[in-house]
Amino acid sequence: MKGQLLKDKAACIAFVERSPQAVATKNKIAWIGLFADGAVVEDPVGSAPHTHRTADGLNGAVGRFYQTFIAQNNIRFEVEHDVVCQGTVCRDLTIHIGMSDKVRIAVPMHLLYELDEVDGALRIQRLAAHWELRPMLGQQMQFGIASVVAGTVAFFRMLKYLGPRGVAGFSRAMKNVGEVGKSRVQQLAFAFNRNDRNGLSNLVSSDFRIVWGDADPVSLGAWRGGRDQLKLSKLLVAGRWITATAEVSGGDGVDRRGLLVVKFCDSSELIERCALYI
Repeated sequence: MKGQLLKDKAACIAFVERSPQAVATKNKIAWIGLFADGAVVEDPVGSAPHTHRTADGLNGAVGRFYQTFIAQNNIRFEVEHDVVCQGTVCRDLTIHIGMSDKVRIAVPMHLLYELDEVDGALRIQRLAAHWELRPMLGQQMQFGIASVVAGTVAFFRMLKYLGPRGVAGFSRAMKNVGEVGKSRVQQLAFAFNRNDRNGLSNLVSSDFRIVWGDADPVSLGAWRGGRDQLKLSKLLVAGRWITATAEVSGGDGVDRRGLLVVKFCDSSELIERCALYI
């Protein structure tokens, strides 16, 4: 029956694990085969997305993304925690990238694999990589002349496979809600822990929606929070989004770990959507 695989958390994690395996072995066919037709890759979130079309084979947008960012780098996933919720596998991890023998960087990241079931098999519908571009570039430039060489090679590879428009699209990730956004997310958690409805309403837009676990989205006015306490760490800003590792102390005495994903409005510093994957 359609949808049953999406309810099997072990199957979802096992499927997602095929992505770093294909990356490690440089198996482009296997990696691209994980995506559904029309799937979107946002890496990092805030940059121009890449849309997979099955008819394009290995040479479409996602194939060019692979050639640009995966094929020539040695990449290792260090996964700290997985959560399966809302048909999405959320990975809290660090990705280690060897750009050359001398240039090696570690990128803190939250990865969201939004899954679908296609013809009885799991496929990725959206891959959203939340990480910070500016600090990554700062790491990359700490190796002297080796950094210059690796950065130049990476730039011309991007130009070759993505073209000038693709380079400009990637650079869009430099613009984000920054430290102001992170501060507002911490204020959101503070107001939540105090059950301060007025404080929450000052942080969110009029059409704000909150998703808590597997529950349906609701407005702030309709939401009935419990006695949970929310503690955030590892806040990452990517475009208009901020993600954070979330530790939730429940009123039932059970502590759980998940991922908080916050979306800001396009034209203001108000929060438009908040989802806790737990």
